[in-house]
Amino acid sequence: MAYYFADPAVRAAIPDDKKPAIRAAFEDLCDNNAKFLQALQTSTKTTKATSQRFHDWGDALRKVIGAVVREFPLARNP
Repeated sequence: MAYYFADPAVRAAIPDDKKPAIRAAFEDLCDNNAKFLQALQTSTKTTKATSQRFHDWGDALRKVIGAVVREFPLARNP
């Protein structure tokens, strides 16, 4: 999930007061998104699982900090 945080623009867009919301967004994905959780638990090697994880996390992160989070370059659910 650190992929998005490697982008300096993303890191710069995260004020300290947003950090709890980012953590909560990740926890929400793990608790309430069956496809995301399945992509974590069943396989981390397939293109489909990779796409699912990165797109879901990017979408959740984008909701918290905004458009600075770019779309993951792999097609959604190939």
